[in-house]
Amino acid sequence: MNFTRAEYLNGHMAIHAGRKPFSCPKCTANFTTSRNLHRHMKIHTDEKSYPCSEKDERI
Repeated sequence: MNFTRAEYLNGHMAIHAGRKPFSCPKCTANFTTSRNLHRHMKIHTDEKSYPCSEKDERI
């Protein structure tokens, strides 16, 4: 595989090495990328970004 940025390669290689340097401060979850940690953090803040047009709720 080829990557356009060194950081993408580093993130990819972390998967192969089993490294998960990004830890959630609210639970025991660990992630290979900061992007995955950021996405995970939404479960702790109850952030719901996508409104349902059929109901009055967000997903």
